[in-house]
Amino acid sequence: MAFKSATVFPTLRKLEQDLVDVKKTGNVPSINDIEEMAERTWKANFIYENEIAKLQREKENLEMVMHHIWKNFDEVVLSIWKVDKDMITVYESLVNIKKELVTLSEAEPKPSNAKTLRNLQERLHQIENCHCINGIFVPAGWKHMDAIPKGQNIIATLLARNYKLIRKLLEKEPAVSENLVSLENRLKTIIHKLKIIKESYDAKYDLDVFNSKPIEIQEIRFLQEDLQAIDTLKKNGVFLDEEGNIPEGQAKLRDLEEEAYDLVHECLVEFENDGSTILSDLIATAVSQARYVSDSIVGSFQRNIGELPSATTSVTDSPRMVALPTVYNLKDKLVGGIEQIKAGIQHQREEKPIMNLLASTTRSALGYVNKNLFFGEPVDETFKPIYDSLIEIRRELKDLRNEKDHITLNDNDGLKTEEQENEFIAKLNFCRTKLSKIEATRMEDGKFKNEENAVPSRGQATLSGLIDECYILVAEVL
Repeated sequence: MAFKSATVFPTLRKLEQDLVDVKKTGNVPSINDIEEMAERTWKANFIYENEIAKLQREKENLEMVMHHIWKNFDEVVLSIWKVDKDMITVYESLVNIKKELVTLSEAEPKPSNAKTLRNLQERLHQIENCHCINGIFVPAGWKHMDAIPKGQNIIATLLARNYKLIRKLLEKEPAVSENLVSLENRLKTIIHKLKIIKESYDAKYDLDVFNSKPIEIQEIRFLQEDLQAIDTLKKNGVFLDEEGNIPEGQAKLRDLEEEAYDLVHECLVEFENDGSTILSDLIATAVSQARYVSDSIVGSFQRNIGELPSATTSVTDSPRMVALPTVYNLKDKLVGGIEQIKAGIQHQREEKPIMNLLASTTRSALGYVNKNLFFGEPVDETFKPIYDSLIEIRRELKDLRNEKDHITLNDNDGLKTEEQENEFIAKLNFCRTKLSKIEATRMEDGKFKNEENAVPSRGQATLSGLIDECYILVAEVL
């Protein structure tokens, strides 16, 4: 049976809508209805898998064509490209990095490749840090009054192509076992649907496309239920195959789950903030800055790879390849919002919907920043205990926030019992206590010390971003 691409989406969308309608009625379906839905669902899955396979083959063919196009393009224009002698060192460094990346792409995957790839990316960042000023590539010692060196195009192109090669290598890591591919696809589908809902708020689209606002919140609830159903498949925190083994790809699925739950919360915040809430100039500026940071990092990612992510691309899939100077500058734009959130935790200065909106947009932007910081500035080994503690605190706070969101989505403002409420508060207070202890070890200028009271520079920004993210999560849980 053959299906044209143009007919696939309507077919699947119709089945999806029929299933949603059945859930909304609340009636128990008959055996015949269930058998019909089961048959349609299996056929839909067959259609989906066929289309994905076709797209993958088409992608591989297009990549091969583009490879030949670039190769021929280089041969055609190489003779007219000129590089100033002062820029030869930069040019040769980029060429050498490209050669190493090509070698990596042709080699058999092995654990040491990840470290090599990280080192190559750090070298690219170092070239940008030292030789790129306001988008112009310059030699060491260059001054603003000096002439712009020749060779800007070839150096910019080499840099972009190196980033693109890195992206292709990153797409191979981490591999997801065939046993977990179906779960990976389910999570990506949930993320895609949540992004559509969130973007409908961001762009202020007419919510009639979802029939009505109450159905919109119901859609969010259904997607969170799907997430929780996936979560129940874990045993001792990991996904197992039929033989009880732990397949590869646990970290990838964990990241996808985390991204999906973040989107659930962001959609819920947007839903509760119906546009009637009046923001102070200070809060409005902080929210605007946070959205600017998110858009800037995504835009930089698109420029580096020379293409747009697909509609189903998740944050988890996106490579962390924004230059560190850019990341530092963007993080500075979040400082005002982060300080307001911290003050709000202590003094409850703002109404809850306002604080939720500020916290949600700021945490989303800081998440982009932190991913880039971690990849571009690995943490010093002596900071590992602090880093591990902050990662654990962040996970615990996200679990609490997700639990709270579940209660809110099910029209229950409070916890089920007084005992459960006390347990929830105790977990939150425990996280805040651990945060306070880490905060107390920082120096007056905010820098972190290791257990030997030394202050390594490597990883300071990463730890600072992580602890700020934890404070924002506290605000989201409160």
